[in-house]
Amino acid sequence: MITAITITNFKGFQNLQIPTLSRITLLGGHNNVGKTSLLEALFLFHDRSNPAMFFQQLGFRGFPPITTTADKLCSPIFNNYDISKTIGISIVRNSPEQLSFALKTDNKKTLSHNVIKEENLQTTSDSNPSLILEIKYKKVGVEQTSHMTINAGEIKMEIKNGKNLSSASVARAIFLPSRIPINPQEEATRFGNVDVINKVDTIVNILKIIEPKLKGLSTIMIGTTPYIYADIGLNRKIPVRLLGDGVSRLLSIILAIADASGGIVLIDEVENGLHYSVMPIIWESIALAAKEFDCQIIATTHSYECLQSAYTGIGKTTENNFFTYIRLENDGNNIIPKTFNNKLLGIALSTNMEVR
Repeated sequence: MITAITITNFKGFQNLQIPTLSRITLLGGHNNVGKTSLLEALFLFHDRSNPAMFFQQLGFRGFPPITTTADKLCSPIFNNYDISKTIGISIVRNSPEQLSFALKTDNKKTLSHNVIKEENLQTTSDSNPSLILEIKYKKVGVEQTSHMTINAGEIKMEIKNGKNLSSASVARAIFLPSRIPINPQEEATRFGNVDVINKVDTIVNILKIIEPKLKGLSTIMIGTTPYIYADIGLNRKIPVRLLGDGVSRLLSIILAIADASGGIVLIDEVENGLHYSVMPIIWESIALAAKEFDCQIIATTHSYECLQSAYTGIGKTTENNFFTYIRLENDGNNIIPKTFNNKLLGIALSTNMEVR
């Protein structure tokens, strides 16, 4: 579990330091204060070996993949678009881990990754120097340096060294964006991963908190696309999405938590599609799933009702240090985090303090 994070020169953050993250952390604050950017930084940390990492980040914001150059594609992630700076993302898990991004000029043989056809990989060599993004990762006993170039629709990525590092050592991270519906096939894949480890009944029991009639879940192929169907005691199964936004949204969240067991789930605008009246039991369900699957959840919200519900729902099932609320504030020069543990948040809510 990540217990602290420091971000420098990433998007709106010159130097953001958050010394306390919990099993469940909820982020609040005004618009454009960096709540989603914080989630993106954490996901980028875990997605660092993905050649299409920046196209994926654009996708979270609702932008389609674009053909461009390294500086144009990467500059939006730099603070004030200043590509002369070095981005740093440092976390503390069991021990400190550091990741940095810096744009440099180099000419190296690289691995090509075609954006349009991701399965098309080839080795090539450029005759002219190109602008590259140097990605460095370090923790105790582990070092990795990668070079990435983007040109004419291709991403070229070379891992120069990967001392004592394997893909299996990277914790699983899943990002649930606020603007983009989850692909049914992706969700069905997560359901399949849960089914393989015989945890479907666990998911069903958690969902029963909000839908008591639910008896079971299964995947059914409609044409070439798999969908998740629910048995609620009728003479036929029905698509989960017909049970309402609450059940559908909760299932998406719980499946992500189960599929990221031992890792982290990042949820942007967690209250989307949920009525305030069901939010306490939604949070109770999320807390149960986080404990069951040993998963960390960091989510954003604009809703006071969501914050109140998180305090109420999570407090029913967990100890005080299981949940933290962080309000991001812009002091004119930098983004400042204000941290509320369960006790402080309870005091703030009981006195009607504005903490969103």
